[in-house]
Amino acid sequence: MENANGGRCAAFFCIHDDKNEIDIEILSREFKPDWFTVHYTTHPALDKHGQVIANATTVIPFHGDNLLNLFQRHRFDWTKEELRFYQNSTLVHANAFQIPDAPGHAYLNVWADGGAWSGAPSTTDVFLTIKLIAIYHNTSASDQGLDKVFNERCKKAGGPSNVTICLDTRVESGVVDPSSSGSAVVPLQLWILSMLCVAFAMVVSAV
Repeated sequence: MENANGGRCAAFFCIHDDKNEIDIEILSREFKPDWFTVHYTTHPALDKHGQVIANATTVIPFHGDNLLNLFQRHRFDWTKEELRFYQNSTLVHANAFQIPDAPGHAYLNVWADGGAWSGAPSTTDVFLTIKLIAIYHNTSASDQGLDKVFNERCKKAGGPSNVTICLDTRVESGVVDPSSSGSAVVPLQLWILSMLCVAFAMVVSAV
């Protein structure tokens, strides 16, 4: 990332509408040699006067070696009681404020629109590389991200079928737009989401 100019925002989020949205966002302008900040938000984050709503957003640093070249795992568990956010399987934040109560779509993208949040678009190509997307229904797995509990409950319910929410095979592929203003979006329809995690890295091609 150090070879790129300008700003960009890597986003991993689940959204139904403006009042049912969970965000995990990373801003390249906040990168340091061995850490960067991760923004966790449940929307709405601003009130009708444009003021920040207390407890809607939390910023947690992500520490590690060679962060810009290695994959990290970012995860949230969504239950009726609270949201729990993880960095590489370590719980870093829990929030019972504004828990979404409607199913939504999961999105991954990297973008910059020239605004104060993302900064000006980079003058070099920026790529968001995804290694893993895992979605588990009706269970909150262990802190290590294992799916043992999910598999046990799925088996008890009768196994994967069209009447048990054990296997999500419906994928609506978005359109890949390589332009500076476009984003590659892969929405996933969610029924009941308990755990959603992704491993990704952002890399830059200096061209």
